[in-house]
Amino acid sequence: MSWGSRPERKSLSRHGLVGLVLLGAVVALACVRGPARMDHFYRLQVDPPSSADSPPILDGVLVVDRFASDALLRGRPILFRRHEASSEIVPHAYRLWTDSPSLLVQAAVADHLRAAGVAQEVLVPAFDASPDWVLKGTLRRLEYVATRTGREAVVDLEVRVVRHPSRETLAIGRYHAERIAQDGDFEEVVKAFSLALGEALDSLHEDLRQAAMVRRPSP
Repeated sequence: MSWGSRPERKSLSRHGLVGLVLLGAVVALACVRGPARMDHFYRLQVDPPSSADSPPILDGVLVVDRFASDALLRGRPILFRRHEASSEIVPHAYRLWTDSPSLLVQAAVADHLRAAGVAQEVLVPAFDASPDWVLKGTLRRLEYVATRTGREAVVDLEVRVVRHPSRETLAIGRYHAERIAQDGDFEEVVKAFSLALGEALDSLHEDLRQAAMVRRPSP
């Protein structure tokens, strides 16, 4: 009986040795690669406008809709191009927005125009308010580009403001802004995004002011 048991013990020993070798290889590979990179999350933080309209330039309630965008801009990874001549848009593997950019821009627009006193109330559709005016927009670009002078944040919006329910257009425009990030960590790139968006929203505010003045009947 003892003779028949020896080959089985040898077979188990070989399998165990193979398992130890594979385990050692996996551990060695993990050590070479190092620890996995952690995800980092960022939000847009636009400074409030330097002045507010008093009285508001629009009567009633302005509702800011969610911005339309392409599939990449609906995702959370921050987008970039490796150089100015490149047409490839690359999603960052571990640097992410806190939410979809179309929602972050919607919130930033609503906050900025509210602080600017553009209308008696500036809301988003979640409040179920009956609008007197509706702002609709498309987010065309929100990316940074590695240029010779540094990392350049690019913001590009299309915006239309209409009377509700007549859909009469008050203002329509495209707002493009670029800012070079200061040297430093990635937070400087996010600051450049916020500054570029703030510049675009200041231009939008001025266009709304001019459009409202033209529309306002003469005394």
